[in-house]
Amino acid sequence: MATVNSPKMRRIDKKRKKEREKQLNKRNKLAKKRQKQIYKRKHRKQRAKRRRFVIILAAVFVAVIIVLSNTVLFLLDGIDVVGNEIYADEDITALMEVSPGDNLFRIDTDTEAQRVAANLPYIADIKVLRRFPNKLLVKVEEEKIAYKISTNGATGIVLNRDGKVLERTDYLPAYDYTEVVGVTVTEFEVGKPLDPATDDGKIGIVDDIMRYIDENGILDIRFVDIKDKFDIRLNYNFQIRIYLGEPSELEDKIIMLGGVLERLNGRESGTLDIRSTTTAYFNPVN
Repeated sequence: MATVNSPKMRRIDKKRKKEREKQLNKRNKLAKKRQKQIYKRKHRKQRAKRRRFVIILAAVFVAVIIVLSNTVLFLLDGIDVVGNEIYADEDITALMEVSPGDNLFRIDTDTEAQRVAANLPYIADIKVLRRFPNKLLVKVEEEKIAYKISTNGATGIVLNRDGKVLERTDYLPAYDYTEVVGVTVTEFEVGKPLDPATDDGKIGIVDDIMRYIDENGILDIRFVDIKDKFDIRLNYNFQIRIYLGEPSELEDKIIMLGGVLERLNGRESGTLDIRSTTTAYFNPVN
């Protein structure tokens, strides 16, 4: 039998002591864990209360802003127009169905832009923008006259490069446009493009010629003579008579024309035959 102070008993006591310490550490860890859980739950509740408070405060703030923006703030006090030369500011703003005091948020800017463009044919592009706190900005891009077609003696219609009729006119300053001769136009609507099939397709051919001329940066084409659509002729700056011939391969012919005119550099007068897309023949006038 082991005595109290025997090595065996000392080992047993030591082991029991370690087990008690282990149990005590375990209880301490559990107690700390429970304290952390209680703290986290309490902290989560506090954060949730703060979030609810912030949400309520934000909702009240937004509601106040909405009420003010519809009653006091952002009320229309003027319209600025930029980019317009043909039309006066008043011509444009008079077509807009807005009034001083209208709320900017309630103005349909796209509808206003469409309304103006539908009534003013020289408008190529228009944007109506809100400029807070109390303005509208109308940005205008206007059409450029590309050519004129005579319809009855001196009277004619002017068109942009896409064939859109810009207006009916009795007079345009010389050198400001290309005049098209040899086309008969009996029906048209200002603000709308001419039908390409007009006069046996001549309008479609003219549209192509004007587009290729524009794309190649060729200036000073004074006349397009299409009396015979299989013998098309141009006039450059009243110096060079140009023979295009048939309307086939028009783009290639206009590209060739641009190259020849660049080399001549406006120094010569004569006739230029580009009826073939392989060779250009220039016959100068002595």
